[in-house]
Amino acid sequence: MKNTVIPSPAPDGTPESRLRALEASVRAIIRNLDALGKPSLEGRNVAFETLRASNLATDVFGRNDPAQITAHTNDWALDLDYSAFFIHSSAAYNLTGIAGGADGRPILLINKGSQNITLKHESANSFAANRFKFSDGNDVVLGAGESAIFRYDSAPDVMRWRYVSTGGGGGGSGVPTSRTITATAPVRIDGGASADLSADRTISVNDATTAAKGAVELATSGENAANVAVQGNDSRINVVTTKGDIYAASGVNTPARRTVGSDGQVLTADSADSTGLSYKWFAGSMGAAVGGNGVDGAVSLGSSTVTVTTSFVLNYTTLDVGTGTLSLEGTFWTHIVYAETITGTGGIVQRGASTFGGNGGGAGATGASGGGSGGAGGRSPTSFWVYAKQVTGSGTIRILPFDGVVGNNATAATVTGNGAQSTSGSLQTSFFGSTDVTWFAGSVGPSTGGQSAGPGGTTSDGGTNDSEVIQVLYDWATWISPKGPNRATTTTLSAGGGRYFYSRTGQGGGAGGRNTGAQGGGGGAGGSALIGRTQSGAARARGGDGGAGGAGGAGSGGGGGGSGSEGGTLYVEAMSIASGWTLSALGGNGGNGGAGHGWGGGGGGGAGGDGGIVIVYTAVATSATISAAGGTGGTGGAAGASGGAPGSNGSNGRAGYTKNFVRQAA
Repeated sequence: MKNTVIPSPAPDGTPESRLRALEASVRAIIRNLDALGKPSLEGRNVAFETLRASNLATDVFGRNDPAQITAHTNDWALDLDYSAFFIHSSAAYNLTGIAGGADGRPILLINKGSQNITLKHESANSFAANRFKFSDGNDVVLGAGESAIFRYDSAPDVMRWRYVSTGGGGGGSGVPTSRTITATAPVRIDGGASADLSADRTISVNDATTAAKGAVELATSGENAANVAVQGNDSRINVVTTKGDIYAASGVNTPARRTVGSDGQVLTADSADSTGLSYKWFAGSMGAAVGGNGVDGAVSLGSSTVTVTTSFVLNYTTLDVGTGTLSLEGTFWTHIVYAETITGTGGIVQRGASTFGGNGGGAGATGASGGGSGGAGGRSPTSFWVYAKQVTGSGTIRILPFDGVVGNNATAATVTGNGAQSTSGSLQTSFFGSTDVTWFAGSVGPSTGGQSAGPGGTTSDGGTNDSEVIQVLYDWATWISPKGPNRATTTTLSAGGGRYFYSRTGQGGGAGGRNTGAQGGGGGAGGSALIGRTQSGAARARGGDGGAGGAGGAGSGGGGGGSGSEGGTLYVEAMSIASGWTLSALGGNGGNGGAGHGWGGGGGGGAGGDGGIVIVYTAVATSATISAAGGTGGTGGAAGASGGAPGSNGSNGRAGYTKNFVRQAA
């Protein structure tokens, strides 16, 4: 509705009467403001604040929607029959003046658009009488949704539009240029701590220093500069890849990975390492030093098989068997290997089966006139000693046993006669010295030969071990490591005074009988194993009985197979041994019996030897596989083609003794 001069009658209750009374009240407020003095009008939040709601402003002042402002505008001619103007602009533009002002006239400008409209203070682009005059000398920015009330002052020395109050939809406020904004370090306003809003201002953040907080830059990989923060994926710190890795430094501002050591090792300063640190074995971790003197250097086998026959003591820095085999052989009573590290990927370190041993196995009985000879028993594998600071990766360390020899097949009988019996093996063991100690009591019955009348040869039990000697074997590793002979030299260990043990040899098989008449000869019995050193009682693994000859014609019996040797003695001492390793001293396998001829019986299979002794001495317990399993009995020989009975299979050997001694912390 247009503004007109209307008397102010008392309201009579009608809407029109109430509206006129409200308009009269607004004009009365303006007259009262005049009485306060012109300077005091500016900036006051007076009763016009009550007119901010657009509906009320429209009712009181009359709404007008001028055309959109599309450029900076001077001396803007509004329809001043209205007092409420909903203005908007296509961009951020300046408004420098409004034409047609009359003394005391109020107008309400409401920015209904989304662009800022700046009301310029005393802009020369508009006529003087049309300009805006603001007490702080700064422009007023009318933002989106904001409003301002102005009153025209026609005093001769002024004649300007002065604003009475500013406001925004919902109670917000415009941009009061008289206000000051203050910042707290590290934030700055135009480089200082504070500034007013009379002009555009720049807000910045100081760089961080060692003494003050501030902005930092994220570093690229390897970047090293002031005010640069290293990120989590920076190559300088993203170096730990494995459980247990730690950060170290290979130089100034150069982080490096220190890989985790083995169980039981300790971290220590080491100037020879690139990080200045390394994991080492504590000198007191074991009862004696291990590792030797390294005179044979580092060896890497790859997939090759290497046989050493020239020395029985070897000192390596690193022995890497890869997938290959290091076999220690030759005419030595024992073999000893020292190394700082033994490692592999499934390879083998062994004292070979062709190595000269302490005693030969029992001889097989000699066949005659067509009867098969018995096979010899396996010879003693004696002992193998391995010392290392650590055993890593995977593989096998073993002392190979000697298998019993296969009994011979029979041939056509030429003379009737019984088969001969076998001989027994050695009963003695050398225990760290040149004096042989007998660890067996009683007699050992031989394996008999086959009979010409038909019966096959038989085996028998016999002998016992001394229980006190068995206990010594069970306990030996508690003193053997600290008290062994000089372990880092190659000159003090000899065949007569070294650290070797005879293990029990195998027994030979009996010879087959022969008969040129109407009855085939029986097969020879397989050799029985001697009682292992750690076994008690009279029982032993028995060779198979020879098969009986058939009644129907001439024939010869096959020879019995020899029994396997007892497993040797394996001693492994290391700070730690990885779980991927197998440490073994297995019993030898029995030889198969020979086949009969004609109506002859087959020879019996030799017995498997008992398992040996495996002692493992470590600083920390190992989950490596430790085995002293007995050997497998040989298969009985087949009967002759015309008739007779096959030989019996030999028995399997029994398990030996294994123990992992772990050094207890002091």
